[in-house]
Amino acid sequence: MNKPLVIKPELLKQLVALPAAQRKAAWEAMSLIPESFGHPHSHTGLGIRKLRPHLFECRAGLALRLLFKDRDTAVEVFWIGDHDAVQAFLRSYRYE
Repeated sequence: MNKPLVIKPELLKQLVALPAAQRKAAWEAMSLIPESFGHPHSHTGLGIRKLRPHLFECRAGLALRLLFKDRDTAVEVFWIGDHDAVQAFLRSYRYE
């Protein structure tokens, strides 16, 4: 069973600030998360990787990474950035 995708308002603000090509890559990656998540052999192109309990990242093009949470009822995408920005974000991130 695929969980629905929830996109947080903070992520929408980040997406608006991206160049069109990166924004398109991000939307394409997000559209693949629900059908790929939980099926390890089908998400190789997304590069889904577990970072912490219930916290994952996936590729959105060559430079960008999307962060998402595996909730009970949905997959919640909440942040986007390059590798260095993701690492900096995770250092200060408190999981809810």
